[in-house]
Amino acid sequence: MKKLLLVALVPVLAVLLACGGGSKKHKQPPQQKSEMTFEYIGLKDHIVVQLKAYDDEETLYAATNKGLHVLIDDEWELLTPADWNVNAIELIDQQHILASVSFPQTEKLMESLDAGETWTEVESNFGGEWPEQIRYMVYEHDDHVLYAAGKAVLAKSEDYGREWTIVYGNWWMEASGLSAIGLHSSGDIWIGGQGGIESPTFQQIKVDGEAVDHSAPIAELLPPPSVIRSIHFFPEEGKSTHSDRVLATGEGGIVHSLDYGETWLPVLLNDHSRFYFDLVIDPDNSSTLYTAGWDKNWESPQELRLEISDDAGKTWTAHRHKDDQLLGGVWSMKLRMEGEKKLLYLGLCEGGVFKVKLP
Repeated sequence: MKKLLLVALVPVLAVLLACGGGSKKHKQPPQQKSEMTFEYIGLKDHIVVQLKAYDDEETLYAATNKGLHVLIDDEWELLTPADWNVNAIELIDQQHILASVSFPQTEKLMESLDAGETWTEVESNFGGEWPEQIRYMVYEHDDHVLYAAGKAVLAKSEDYGREWTIVYGNWWMEASGLSAIGLHSSGDIWIGGQGGIESPTFQQIKVDGEAVDHSAPIAELLPPPSVIRSIHFFPEEGKSTHSDRVLATGEGGIVHSLDYGETWLPVLLNDHSRFYFDLVIDPDNSSTLYTAGWDKNWESPQELRLEISDDAGKTWTAHRHKDDQLLGGVWSMKLRMEGEKKLLYLGLCEGGVFKVKLP
């Protein structure tokens, strides 16, 4: 009888193992490898909140808590005073840069029309009567519309940040803050961040203005305290539109929907509330994904670990930097083409910027 019972259980066990046991607690961690070469290129002791370029071959900028920097021949040049705490930047074109900056007593939107050589303050009404921090910006080049996220508000501007119209929420609402905007090719706008009780907030604003709240199913996968940090859409093969797959990164891991928000599934989860601030989809193969995380630790060393999936997120391989004394948590990522080389830049929390040559 025991032998028959064991034989009967074998197929069931095989199915459970193939599905990951049906529980996020048993998801296999990325396999550890270290054959990637990590090259340090400066900005140690800076929090590199955003790495950005006008496109994958244009000049690379780094927005940090100690000013805005530009990369010239693998050397960083400071473009602003070092006491600028830069929250976010957006590149309207190769010369036109907008920067959200926190100063000791106020928030300002700064503008450069000469690639950062000179700056002026934008007379902006973001926040209404009192300036509110712009936490993230996205410029829609086809319609010439700038979108920005605040504490719990999404607003748009058609004059580069001077006059703002609220799209969702309101000024100065009680919340930890929005931190991600995604513009879908359908015209829908997706926003994410953290609400007032440290739970993730994730909203879809449809073209007709209807807001669909995806926060509850996201919180089941990324339980509080958690936050949405980036939103990504996948291109349809051979088309300029997006598929129905929506992916979001945040505190606790990465989740996605294959049916445009009807249902949500785990991609890469952990039990230690590790932050995943960003993710890069390979422009040549959308099944190849790159990500890296940060343990919420401001002072102690942590490993720099690049995680790569070649099967659209089903399995992951981790490539580790060997320096075990590095402040190796990643806050920002940018993939660039330099000649025939495909390079991934990683902006760390006080550990500097590293670049990795990809195969």
